[in-house]
Formats: sequence, C-alpha cells, structure tokens
Amino acid sequence: MESSLPGDVFGAIVAATATINETRGEVPGSSASAKWPEQRHIPLGQDGSLGIAEYVIVADTDPPHIVLTRVPLLTARYRPSCRPDTTREAPHGCC
Repeated sequence: MESSLPGDVFGAIVAATATINETRGEVPGSSASAKWPEQRHIPLGQDGSLGIAEYVIVADTDPPHIVLTRVPLLTARYRPSCRPDTTREAPHGCC
C-alpha cells in the first residue's frame, strides 16, 4: 500500500479489508459484476466518499480466499501518483 496515503484513506482500506475477510467476501451492500460475479465492490468512507474497494472471491481454492484487486479513489488529493503541481495529465488519466 502507498505509504503517502492520508490516514483516513489508509484506515478505510484496512477496515474494508477486515470486513471482507470477516464476512468471507459476502459484505452486506457489496455489488457484484454482471460479467464476473466473483468480482465485488464496496464503498470506502461514508457513502463511498473516498472511492471503492474492488475484490475477487476465489472460491475454487481450499480454503476459499479473497484478493483485494484495486482501490480507485475519488479525488486527486488521495491519488499518490497525481501531482497537482503540474499541468501535464497523468498517464492513467486521473488528474
């Protein structure tokens, strides 16, 4: 995890990870991908104000496990790779 993340974002990611593990991936309020039901999304922060956590339930292993695949954040302030001090757009288009 990126060490420069603000504490509220880091805490939300840790809390989401704990909830995902405690519920074995069946987090109340999570949404599943229509194309790939093993892929789930849950909001980060109050009402998703920070972004979402995307994870995959790997059910065909013994025991089943969950992989946190990505965490897109909503504001450039929280994106460590974005540099607001430049006018050049970041390669991934976040800024």
